[in-house]
Amino acid sequence: MQDLELEGKIRLLEQEVYSLKDELKKVTEQMYLLALVKVPEPRFPYWNWLILNRYSEEDRQKLELILRLFSAKVEKESIMEAYINKAQQMNITINLEGEVDCKTIQATFQQNFGIGKENLETLFTALYNQSVFKEFSEYALQELKKCH
Repeated sequence: MQDLELEGKIRLLEQEVYSLKDELKKVTEQMYLLALVKVPEPRFPYWNWLILNRYSEEDRQKLELILRLFSAKVEKESIMEAYINKAQQMNITINLEGEVDCKTIQATFQQNFGIGKENLETLFTALYNQSVFKEFSEYALQELKKCH
C-alpha cells in the first residue's frame, strides 16, 4: 500500500515539474517577444543585446570571461591563472598566444557562440555604449574593420 502511495506522489511531483517547465518556457518566450517589441533602453544596449540573442546567465559569464581575458591581453596586464582555469572549466575555446587581432576575435566568438562578424560588431558597439569593457570594445571594433 505504501508503494502505491509513494508512486502516486512521485507521479504528482513529476506532473508538477513538467507543468513548471512549460510555464518557464512560456515566460521565457514572452520575455523575448517583449524585448522585440519594446523600445530599447538606451542606457543598457548590452543587456538588450543579451536578451535579443537569448543568452543565458552561463553564456553571459562565458562571454564576459572571454572579454576579460582579451582585455587583459590587449592592455598588457598579467592574466590571472584563476581566469584561465575558469575558462578551461567552462570549455571556452580561446587563443591567448600572439596578438588579439580581428581573426582571433572572430574565431573565438564564432567557436564559442556562433557569432558572425555583423552581430559581433553590434555586440562591441553595445558594450562600448554601455561602458562595459569599453577600451577593449573600441579596440575590437577597430580590429574588425581590418577583416575582410
